[in-house]
Amino acid sequence: MSILLWLVVEGSDDERFIERIIKPLLANHSIQTYRWAQKSRQQRTQFIQNIQKLDCAYFVLADKDTRPCIRDCKAFVQQQFGGVVPAERIIVVDGAIEAWYLAGFTGSPYLRGIQPPARTDGITKQMFLQQYVPAGKLPSSVLEEMLANYDLALARQHNHSLDYFCRRLGIP
Repeated sequence: MSILLWLVVEGSDDERFIERIIKPLLANHSIQTYRWAQKSRQQRTQFIQNIQKLDCAYFVLADKDTRPCIRDCKAFVQQQFGGVVPAERIIVVDGAIEAWYLAGFTGSPYLRGIQPPARTDGITKQMFLQQYVPAGKLPSSVLEEMLANYDLALARQHNHSLDYFCRRLGIP
């Protein structure tokens, strides 16, 4: 019997990462995703209240972006969900989800010249687009290629928030 786990993510890049990297590692879970960024506050609140009534496990993922600290980011997320999400259910990506992609990228002929830094904490989407997306390449194709050449163990060494997320999910 599998355990239902909801991962409430901001958008398609977060969902793609969960589907390709995280979901295969949690075979004893039925992982469902819900994209929250394009939903109204009322829709978000109602969704969380429904999964709380069902007593389902869940985590809300949010990019820290340029907020000064994790606490401020969690407060922002709580406000976005009408105050129904406890802080311990919020996992903050330090920077943006693209930092997690970059952290585990091992190289590819398609993306020659991209050298991930030793630490990817704090890399925002704008930094990623400016520094790591080669001219003429679509950001979505770059992210797909990174996932095709990805090492989660390496990524966890390069990004603190990804390692924390994996530990919270019980991924060794």
